[in-house]
Amino acid sequence: MLNIRHKEDMSEILWHYEEKKAEIEQKTLRRIIEKRITEAGFDKEATFSAILSLGEAINNSIVHGFQNYDGEKNIKVQLKLIDNKLRLIIEDNGTGFDIKKYKFSEIEKAIENNPLAESGRGLFLIKNLVDKFEIQSTIGKKTKVIIEIYKKKSKSKS
Repeated sequence: MLNIRHKEDMSEILWHYEEKKAEIEQKTLRRIIEKRITEAGFDKEATFSAILSLGEAINNSIVHGFQNYDGEKNIKVQLKLIDNKLRLIIEDNGTGFDIKKYKFSEIEKAIENNPLAESGRGLFLIKNLVDKFEIQSTIGKKTKVIIEIYKKKSKSKS
């Protein structure tokens, strides 16, 4: 079930994840976020990057955060529009992980050596699509992904 709140500069969606409804609810969530980003004047490239990154972060919540997790599964998505940037915050209440064990330089090197590696491609993709990327995680409690994309300055015609 999706609970949606909109304010002028922010949208917040709380998703009570249920596997049987996941596909349709994830499509709905993505459409809502895409519409807000487009209405805020971001170009197609920024919108594509945001939606693809959102999908990867949600997939990580489902595949990793909720693996071996028996409690109520929630994913909170916030879209904040601040001046010329958008900030997406994707937070799950899953199992969390030890962030210190994962270094992007090692993930990038592993993917370069083996593009078909089973783990890390989503984070690698997000990191390379957005202007700012941060992960916060607490073992046994939650993971939060923060993504920022800056609005490109339009080229003036002279």
